[in-house]
Amino acid sequence: MKKFYGTMFAAALCSSASLFAQDAPAKKYFIGGSIGFNSTTQENTVNTVPPGTGTPSSYVTTKGTNTTYSITPEFGFYIRKNTALGIKLGYSHSGGDNLYTSNSYTASPFVRFIVPIGSSRFSVYNDLGISAGYSENGESMSSGFAGDAKTINLGAFYEPGIQFRLKNNINLMATLGNLFNYNYYEKTIRAQSDRFVKTRNSGHNVGINSDFFAFNSFRLGVNLLF
Repeated sequence: MKKFYGTMFAAALCSSASLFAQDAPAKKYFIGGSIGFNSTTQENTVNTVPPGTGTPSSYVTTKGTNTTYSITPEFGFYIRKNTALGIKLGYSHSGGDNLYTSNSYTASPFVRFIVPIGSSRFSVYNDLGISAGYSENGESMSSGFAGDAKTINLGAFYEPGIQFRLKNNINLMATLGNLFNYNYYEKTIRAQSDRFVKTRNSGHNVGINSDFFAFNSFRLGVNLLF
């Protein structure tokens, strides 16, 4: 799988480099990144008395808050006026009350196509790329054991966003994250109480990212051009 991903990455870079043209902008390189933050509160009410016992119901309400933050630095260069190649490195952390903690890391080479909005300073950017990721989190196993999960991800994505040219060498960015994803994953979960107890599974996911429309992946960022 690692050889497969390396071949994809090399092919993408080689084919894109052949597009390098003489109409690249004066400020050819960009460096910057984006940050995101999301917090949700969930309240659950359950009846602690089993049905059919004849005992009056006893309801317990629990409330928990899940907080997620992310940072995504990026670097790239323009091969044409409105076309660039780059790579994003992502880190995200999530956790909260009565919840398992999760940490994930990604690396995503991409091609960026920029569509100006009339003669304004606004434009729409469209990132098409491939990604590799690794994550660690706590997770309950089907056997009831508390477990530690480790997941490897490979995939492709489409991320649209808005870009605003603040100055000649500064762009402000805003995005709701990936609109479309393809993801292959391999997950291993080991029981915390017995490291020899483990489960493994893998699979494919493809489709529209529901977090895009729920604003759960909203990020703001800035790019410096030079």
